[in-house]
Amino acid sequence: MDDSFTMVSAPSDVNVSVKLSAEKKALPAAAEHTFHAMATVTAAKAEEDERPPMQITAVLDQSTSMIGEKFHSVKETMIFFAEKGLREEDTFSIVTYGEDSEVVLAPTRMDHDGVKKATNVIRKLQTKGRTNLSGGLLEGISQITGQAAVPGMVRAVLLCTDGQANLGIQDTEGIVKAAVGAVGGNSVKIHTFGFGTEVNENMLLKIAESFDGSYFFVNGAEDIPAAFGAALGSLSSVVAQNAKLTLSYDSDVAALKVLGAYTKTVDASAKTVTVSLGDLYSQDKKDIVLEMTLVKKAWPDAESKPVMSAVVSFFDVAENGFLKSAASLGIARPEKATGDEPANLDIEENLQRVRLADAMSKSADYRSAGRFGAGRELLEGAMTDVRRSASGKAPVLLAMLKGCEAALAQLVAAESEPTGAPGYQSLAAAAAAPPAMRALSSGFAKQKATGGATDGLYSNAAMIATRQASCAAVAVAAPPAGVGHAVPPPITRMVHGRDEHMGHLAPPAPKRQAASP
Repeated sequence: MDDSFTMVSAPSDVNVSVKLSAEKKALPAAAEHTFHAMATVTAAKAEEDERPPMQITAVLDQSTSMIGEKFHSVKETMIFFAEKGLREEDTFSIVTYGEDSEVVLAPTRMDHDGVKKATNVIRKLQTKGRTNLSGGLLEGISQITGQAAVPGMVRAVLLCTDGQANLGIQDTEGIVKAAVGAVGGNSVKIHTFGFGTEVNENMLLKIAESFDGSYFFVNGAEDIPAAFGAALGSLSSVVAQNAKLTLSYDSDVAALKVLGAYTKTVDASAKTVTVSLGDLYSQDKKDIVLEMTLVKKAWPDAESKPVMSAVVSFFDVAENGFLKSAASLGIARPEKATGDEPANLDIEENLQRVRLADAMSKSADYRSAGRFGAGRELLEGAMTDVRRSASGKAPVLLAMLKGCEAALAQLVAAESEPTGAPGYQSLAAAAAAPPAMRALSSGFAKQKATGGATDGLYSNAAMIATRQASCAAVAVAAPPAGVGHAVPPPITRMVHGRDEHMGHLAPPAPKRQAASP
């Protein structure tokens, strides 16, 4: 065992636990069997004093297309970050990009003077130029990596845009490669925010997923504070960092496959599969669906024997150290089947969730390629399978189906529109870039809030509180009708999780920990 980790076996005593389950507890020995199993990783609810220190850089699109309500809402949300969302031990920096990138706020502690400095800078921001997204992102990363870090510290870049990268590095692969080089060996999370339907959703999703972040689709200016608030709420409720699930199986297992969108590392010789889970938030729950094949056995055994073990390793923020939790899966191999076992609806629901999320993602790819018919057929088939399944009425699946129905309507309309007909180009463009589909498929695949229906299903208390507080603060500061850059009234700084305006909506106060100078 790695000496840097401490093994903890009692799930009630740790902040992250793991359990294994299977569709069947007993399978006849005389035949090979392929079935589904599931590893469930659960994070405990964070206590009020366990919030880690943070280093946050906001990378803001200030191109001319952002002028008006969008940019005003972004600015007011950043003021909320400085005055309410961040604490004295946190550092905040801001990079803007248009034609060029500019560090308008170097990493600054959010004490009284730091908050005043940040808000003054934010209020003066103006829109200008085109969209040098790569330049802004790389400069933003450098603001994080240039600071010293302490164990358990949350380090994140928040990248927003309302358009396409049209200066600097412009292709997805090139931007991700450059960002990986800029991050180097540091641990930096990147959340991305796409405003409206003109953004390159695939690029923003790839950037976020390459750095354990989330892509948030933002439909209109009114949704900006909610998206940023949810992101800040998740960052402020980290329970475990760099979590990895390692599945080990014995000779009775002929094959083991991890289903879904997680990054996996397979070592066939060692009979292990490692799944990268990234950071886990307060009350997080990850259901990783597995497909297993058990070999035919020469001799039956009615007793349940372990065929697979699971170990989840992570840095525990509260304990300030590396820990592991473990579980095992036992399967009996009797001579004959012992009768019908009740269906495991939890596994069935998550299997359908993973399959439908995959269909949503692939359907978006088909749309982008103009293959509307293929996308429609794929989505229709997956939706039919969900409706026919035993778990088809589960809330998460109903929410997914609702999102798919809207996307399906776009596909059907685009497929039936004859080429050259009036409005064809605009309709095809809308179908090729369906609002929120990639963000939703990613959120459902990894059980995380990325906007829309995923917010209600996967938000914890800190995310809900911060999102509500952000929306309330920006609503208070909203400009009069027709005014795009009104100076907002001052917002009171939160003390011990409460203030005179927000009350119970404010996120919990953090534990005071040392941060970088």
